[in-house]
Amino acid sequence: SEHGADWVINNDADEFWCPLEGDLPTALQSVPDGTDAVLVPRFNFVVPADEPEAPADPRPFHERMTVRYATPFDPIKQGPIQPKMAHRAHPGARVLQGNHDVQWPGRGGVTEDVALEILHFPIRSEAQFANKIAKGGAAYERNREVPEQYGRRWRRLLDAQRRGEFGDVYAKVVLDPEAVARGLAAGEFVDDRRLVDALAEGTT
Repeated sequence: SEHGADWVINNDADEFWCPLEGDLPTALQSVPDGTDAVLVPRFNFVVPADEPEAPADPRPFHERMTVRYATPFDPIKQGPIQPKMAHRAHPGARVLQGNHDVQWPGRGGVTEDVALEILHFPIRSEAQFANKIAKGGAAYERNREVPEQYGRRWRRLLDAQRRGEFGDVYAKVVLDPEAVARGLAAGEFVDDRRLVDALAEGTT
C-alpha cells in the first residue's frame, strides 16, 4: 500500500526470480484477472567441491556455481523443494511461514502457469552453510510463537551441528567434477549461466 505495488514477491536473499522470456513485470502482467497468486518452482544449484590440495576458489558464488538440478530437488532431504509464491498487492495479505502461501479474505485463484523460475543458492560454502544453520536454527529454537512442525529441517541440522556431525551433512551435498559431469550427461543437472550473465550485464 505504501509503495503502490501491483505485485509482491516473497523472496529470500539467496533466490533470484528469472523470467523465461522478457522481463519480470511482463511475466506477472500475463496472469489473468481473478488469479491473485502464482507458485514459482525453485531450482537448487549444485555445490562444487574444491580441487584437492588446491586453494579455495576465490570467485563469488554465482561464478563458481553454474550447474543446477534439472528438477526442483533438495539434496539435503533428497526430495522435492517447495515452490515460492508471489501475489497481487493487497493490504490484508498474510504471508505464511516460509513464503510458500499467502492468504486474505476473498483472495482469488493460484496458478503455476507463469513463465518464471527461481534460481536458488542455499548452500554456497561450508562456512556459509554452518553459519546459516547456527543462526537460523537457533532462531527457530528461541521462537515460542511458531509451531514446532515449522523449521524441522533447521532444527535437525542444528542438532547435527551440536553433535559434531555437520561436516558429514555438508560432505553429502558437495559434488566433485566427475559426479557433476555424470549428472550433466544423464540429464539430472543443467548448465545454467543466467545469473552470471545477468550480473555481468547489470540486468538484475
